[in-house]
Amino acid sequence: KATIQHPFIFAGFNALTTAEEKIMSWFVEHQQARVFWDEDEFYVGAEHREAGSFFRLYRKHPVLGKTFQPEPASHFSKPKQLHIYGVPQKAGQPKLLAQQLIDQKLLADGESHVIVLPDESLLMPLLYSLPVGIQSINVTMGYPLMSTPYFSLIDFLFDLHRNKRKDEFYYRNILPVLNHPYLHALAPNIVVELKDFITKNNQVYLDEPFFQAKGEVMAFFFRNVSEEDFISYLLDVVNRVATSSAQGLMDKEFAFYFHRIITRLQTLLNNESMELVMLQKLFRQIARAEKIPFSGEPLKGIQVMGVLETRNLDFDHVHVLSLNEGLWPASPRQGSYLPHSIRKAYGLPTYVHQDAMYAYLFYRLLQRSEHVNLYYNTEPDVLGTGEMSRYLYQIMYEARWPYTKKILYSSVSLRQAKPISIPKDAKVIERLRQYNKKELTPSTLNTYLECRLRFYFKNLIGLREAEEVEEAADARIFGNLFHDVMQFFYADLKPTKGNWEIRQEHFAEVEKKLELLVDRAYRKHFRLPDSKKVNYDGQQWIVNEMVKKMADVVLQHDLAYVPFSIDMLEEEGFNTIFPLTAQFSVLLGGKIDRVDRKENVVRIIDYKTGKDENKFASIESLFNREDKKRNKAAFQALFYAWVYARRKKEEGLQLQPGLINRKEIFKEKFEYGLVMDKHPLKDVTPFLPEFENHLVQLLTELFDPRQPFDQTTDEKKCGYCPYKEICGR
Repeated sequence: KATIQHPFIFAGFNALTTAEEKIMSWFVEHQQARVFWDEDEFYVGAEHREAGSFFRLYRKHPVLGKTFQPEPASHFSKPKQLHIYGVPQKAGQPKLLAQQLIDQKLLADGESHVIVLPDESLLMPLLYSLPVGIQSINVTMGYPLMSTPYFSLIDFLFDLHRNKRKDEFYYRNILPVLNHPYLHALAPNIVVELKDFITKNNQVYLDEPFFQAKGEVMAFFFRNVSEEDFISYLLDVVNRVATSSAQGLMDKEFAFYFHRIITRLQTLLNNESMELVMLQKLFRQIARAEKIPFSGEPLKGIQVMGVLETRNLDFDHVHVLSLNEGLWPASPRQGSYLPHSIRKAYGLPTYVHQDAMYAYLFYRLLQRSEHVNLYYNTEPDVLGTGEMSRYLYQIMYEARWPYTKKILYSSVSLRQAKPISIPKDAKVIERLRQYNKKELTPSTLNTYLECRLRFYFKNLIGLREAEEVEEAADARIFGNLFHDVMQFFYADLKPTKGNWEIRQEHFAEVEKKLELLVDRAYRKHFRLPDSKKVNYDGQQWIVNEMVKKMADVVLQHDLAYVPFSIDMLEEEGFNTIFPLTAQFSVLLGGKIDRVDRKENVVRIIDYKTGKDENKFASIESLFNREDKKRNKAAFQALFYAWVYARRKKEEGLQLQPGLINRKEIFKEKFEYGLVMDKHPLKDVTPFLPEFENHLVQLLTELFDPRQPFDQTTDEKKCGYCPYKEICGR
């Protein structure tokens, strides 16, 4: 054996593998190697403390046991300033840490500080939160690729192409790509324009030619590629984004790693083809296991480290974030098909070894420190359970070291919602005066009768809910489609001149016509070009059938009523100027669905696809906001009859306002018209003066400066009100 001139020294070891144990034992036994163990009496002397389990085992080793000092050091007996902070949500921890560095005046000696991040995803929030006065920061840790913007962009592109319908992209996958910061940096104006266009025009599916017309950047990202070419497409995207002027050095570092991952996927695909779903899962799995190593100047500035990077390093000031179960100690993960019992029986590492190793790293980091700040998340989220780490409980209840514990929280006070009342000052009166030129519709008046404050929010100051794309055909869309189908049917029968007469022969082949008209209504609502085929999926197909069924039943009733003539159809500008006072007039009106005429009978028809009824108690009840059964649909029908009478001023007419409503139309003995106090209204003309008197009273109240816009007293009306959060109801 060759004689070794220089002694061998082993330092800083804790959890030895079998190979390390044998190598060290050989060198100690044959080469007089020296071993330095970094241990403390606090965790070695107590059998129940897992941090010292390896040292207790090695002290009994026939060879390595001789290398230990007779008694472990006792660093934990020295006084320490120990502070524990509970912070709601993980993003609040870096903010509080930065504040503590300033308040405790700990910025002078940066090299003596370490910030430990068990949750590596907090690195960026931490760097953005640290005080400006810090001269230098050294990051020595791995940053997970899954937390980078490149991962989200590539994952969004997988979703974009995986959820295509034929060659069209789905809006729910388009919007995340458009909202991505990298795309914003490349084409900010076009991104904003496209998002507005999709929302306002209710675009559910968009094809490649649409994006090609929006510029080179959009054409590059939103292009159809085959599954075979998808990896090449991703490489093009990474190269394009990485070479843009908006990319910083860190972003380019991210791009390098993702380029390497995608190239690995390309190599795999050369051997065997793979569907996008499987390819995306494989991409996520690879990215989840990868981290970007950061390294810097270890002797300068505040040190930012991961858990494993703190091995054998001592700092005077220690700051540990995310001390929650599942983060430190990490959740037990055993990437093996061998169960725990088999691994334990054959002496293989188990999660017990992992727990012991992480416990040792925690206490070893603290044992020579002077000032310790420990932070944990008090609220559950996807990364942690919200429970404090067991290490904090051990410090609080076993170690009996002096410590302070503080919980950061926002005080919650349950205050009773105060009534809201908007007085009619000069500005509000000025807004009200717009109704001398702008139509005051029956829907607007119904809103005022339901709640004065809702009228103020909705109709005076224009407080609207955020627009969203409506892909599912809900009750409101069902109503719009039905209205459009009925309008299209009768509008196509309008002659170029002469009376707009409807005869029996116009109802031939109704079913074929309805098929085409429903498609036409869908094109109008979803703004589809004529060249694009309408595809009905799921709920849309059901609504399509419902619209056709209801339209068919209505047309059958109309067929039984022929001949008649159309007077008005979806008429806009159906209004009248009404002098409320000598100085002020109001423009009253709206959009009437249909007015038809047969001899001297004029039917003023309002289509209703909801639960509206054609019965009401009296004219007065239509204006009574305290009446819980107030018929809003009947109010609207009578309002249009009143407007029609003022416009025509023709004697001898029988005005029959009424509802063609879903609730009644399917009955065998359906009869058109309103029913007041159980009596059918064959002619509403005698009741219009009474209606006008109540209408004048309502308008007088609306424009009365002494009547504020206040809340309704019936809180049941607030159930579906979009402004109930403002009112605290």
